[in-house]
Amino acid sequence: MLGQVRLTRLYELFSVSECDMDIVESAYTTLRTIGKDELWLHNWIKEKPARLGLGDLLIKHSELSHYNNKGGRLDILAYRPDLDTFYEIEVMLGECDADHGFRVLDYWARERLRNPNARHVAVLVAEDLSGRYKTVIETLPQFLNFIGIELKVLKLPYEDGVVATLVSSIVAQPDDLVIDEGDEPNRS
Repeated sequence: MLGQVRLTRLYELFSVSECDMDIVESAYTTLRTIGKDELWLHNWIKEKPARLGLGDLLIKHSELSHYNNKGGRLDILAYRPDLDTFYEIEVMLGECDADHGFRVLDYWARERLRNPNARHVAVLVAEDLSGRYKTVIETLPQFLNFIGIELKVLKLPYEDGVVATLVSSIVAQPDDLVIDEGDEPNRS
């Protein structure tokens, strides 16, 4: 009887119209394919940093120079005050490469020297973290504060055209950085 009461309450919470949604065809694509570049992705993250799934982040710097006159700019330096934690974020389109992987660790190490009393987390954001460096990305969090975030672009039909949406998922992070329920990395 108790189970029937719960089912009735669930039915009342979700009207038939909400549960009777159409399922549409969708397809994965890339940001480049839909005309977006890395600068667009930086701005998309800076506009609403919570999109990364790391909580309420404040953007401290963008394109922070680490090497005078030699390039070397950290894409985004974010801060989460409630945890006294800095996030050194490196962003790239496409599949993760060694250059971006080492770069995020270099910036992470340099920022730790600049602010030694705070916690620091290296964050690599890419459209594909399942390629050649997948094992490294999955192993790094066992040894240092590293988070890998994969962005997938999903094309959906909309009225007379097509729209795209970005879906982010944390694919690698140390267990002690799991803060909110549901933040756990996917283990598949």
